[in-house]
Amino acid sequence: MVERICPSCQANNAETAAICQECGHRLEQPLARRQGSALARPLPALPLRWQATGRAIALGAVAVAVEVGAAWLQHRAETQPAPLARVPQKTTSPRFVARRRVWETFQDGHLRQRVVEQTLWRLGDDE
Repeated sequence: MVERICPSCQANNAETAAICQECGHRLEQPLARRQGSALARPLPALPLRWQATGRAIALGAVAVAVEVGAAWLQHRAETQPAPLARVPQKTTSPRFVARRRVWETFQDGHLRQRVVEQTLWRLGDDE
């Protein structure tokens, strides 16, 4: 809630008031925002040396957490295979690789030419 605080008696007044309702003093101060709770009080700021130390400790903790996480992931990857990893099996049948490319040429919104290229390779057992 926004209200005007009297500079002489510290009484709360409506934001549209020009004079204090308690003491009659002129309210020429800019508007002040009232604190949300009567129990809340501003805490003193930490010294600059402590602030820098706190930042350094926080960054160090983050760096340690990242290193521990990376080491754990590496250890996990070494001890067990990835759940979706496939172990290649030796096949006796020949393997094939196929590729198909299509080029279409349009003119005035109509298909004028279509070229289809298909390639099939047979891989030997030694590859």
